[in-house]
Amino acid sequence: MEGRNCGSHFKDPKWREAYLEEVMKQEQSEKYRGPVPGEGITYPVENWFDFQVIDNNKKPLKLHTYKYPAEGKRVAVFVIFHGLNSHVGRSAHIAKTLSQSGIESVGFDYRGFGKSEGPRGVNSSHQTLIEDVEKFLKHVEEVYKGEKIFIGGQSWGGQICYTLTLNNPNRFAGVIMYAPAIKDNKKNSPFGKMIACAIGALFPSMQTIEQKHGFANKNPAVSESFPKDPYSYTDKIIPGTVRNVINQQEVLSTTYKQYKAPFLIFTAGVDKLVDPLLGYDLMDESPSLDKTHVFYENCWHNMWGEVEIYSAIEKTKDWILKRI
Repeated sequence: MEGRNCGSHFKDPKWREAYLEEVMKQEQSEKYRGPVPGEGITYPVENWFDFQVIDNNKKPLKLHTYKYPAEGKRVAVFVIFHGLNSHVGRSAHIAKTLSQSGIESVGFDYRGFGKSEGPRGVNSSHQTLIEDVEKFLKHVEEVYKGEKIFIGGQSWGGQICYTLTLNNPNRFAGVIMYAPAIKDNKKNSPFGKMIACAIGALFPSMQTIEQKHGFANKNPAVSESFPKDPYSYTDKIIPGTVRNVINQQEVLSTTYKQYKAPFLIFTAGVDKLVDPLLGYDLMDESPSLDKTHVFYENCWHNMWGEVEIYSAIEKTKDWILKRI
């Protein structure tokens, strides 16, 4: 996948089709085996406030929160949102580096994910998720009133960030998205996704087939780390959750011309889950006056676990510091 000049070809349908087909042929390999980015790094502060929501049975659920305090004077706040089947704890390496420059990071695990309560791996609806996010943000905006607040997220988390700022572009100082789920990779199991969405409409919480591993990272050690992580969801696929992510992705992929928020987007050239070229599309169509795209040609979807994340962290830090 080296030597592709995506920037000059992404509008060519035939070239794009061939590129996506080539992406799907790439395989995880032992030659990429190495240390797992962020392994052993944790958030020093957890459950920094009592965050509870109400489930469908009118019972309270406790959602787990995280904080990585800024070292020295705090200059900005970064709210981090995790991806599907993951948790905020897997972003501690990002938060640690940012903290050294005075950027404080906070986040929470969605209901049913990470250390939060709720049926494992189940997202009952996109609306419920956004309501939980808004409740968390309300508290953050009260605690850090008057300070510069940035938001960012990986995959599903990036989708959340985009959704929050689509109709309210000036709410935050900036948006940082890592391989956001805002445009589907049509070459990745189209029939399987169609079936999952159909089942999800009827039996949203039913466990179906085993998850396939090795699609999101080129380094086998990263894929192997998820089953060993008690807070990552590695059980069978929940079709209702998948359906909610895909449906919102389809909606958002048609809105790039309306997106005006200041943003930094990182995309992965070997992304089998979302369209690896979506960053070029967003840059081309968005009327935002402050937009930056970084394309990592050999990076896979789960950027938090790719070696390229170290470069992305530095770019994230610099981007934030230039806007405070």
